[in-house]
Amino acid sequence: MGVSPADDRRLAAWLRDDEGAAEALEREGRLVEAVEYWRATAASFDGLLDVSSARNRVAALVSRPETRQALDDERRWERVGTPHHHAVDGATAKDSATPTGSSLRVKRQTR
Repeated sequence: MGVSPADDRRLAAWLRDDEGAAEALEREGRLVEAVEYWRATAASFDGLLDVSSARNRVAALVSRPETRQALDDERRWERVGTPHHHAVDGATAKDSATPTGSSLRVKRQTR
């Protein structure tokens, strides 16, 4: 069972969508989420498409001091077991999770 040219085009479109979403997170300064999104994108499409650009973005991001600090802060919060909530003007807002839809689509489509 192989991948048809139509599947290749669909996969490439999903990869471009995920790359765009990860780039948007970077532009917004959401570095931890951007790293996680790039990593998930690389893992989702590994073996199906060339994911070197996603891996290169992870390496570039984690080499930045501000990203390393944000990742360290995230790990510290996870060790404490505190949910990721932030008080905003007296209200509590839960951080949005940023799962990649592509990983689900790829698994669903390739079974």
